[in-house]
Amino acid sequence: MSTIVFLDSSVLIQHFRSQNKINSFYTQIRRGYDKLYISAIAKAEIFSYVKESNLEYWNNIFKNIRVLPFTDNTIIKTREIALQLKRKSMMIELADMMIAATAIENNFPLATINQNHF
Repeated sequence: MSTIVFLDSSVLIQHFRSQNKINSFYTQIRRGYDKLYISAIAKAEIFSYVKESNLEYWNNIFKNIRVLPFTDNTIIKTREIALQLKRKSMMIELADMMIAATAIENNFPLATINQNHF
């Protein structure tokens, strides 16, 4: 069993929306990994849409996930990703580049529902 995985916000959002949380991708990940990480950018994406009535739910989810900061090194890595994608005419959302950069910077495997973004 691998010990660490880095989550994209899509994994948590899909779990939140799921009627069958026991079989969600997030629940599978929780069973398979000891440590869960997420970028501050992904957490901000989620919390920018959270309704007051769901704050307790999200605060409980994040008790089990370590949030990694967006650093100067992450900015450099984001720029590298952006330049590579631009050369290939394959631009994606800035937030997704920032999330990918954080995963790469920390050498963590990324779990996402939106594989075409990464």
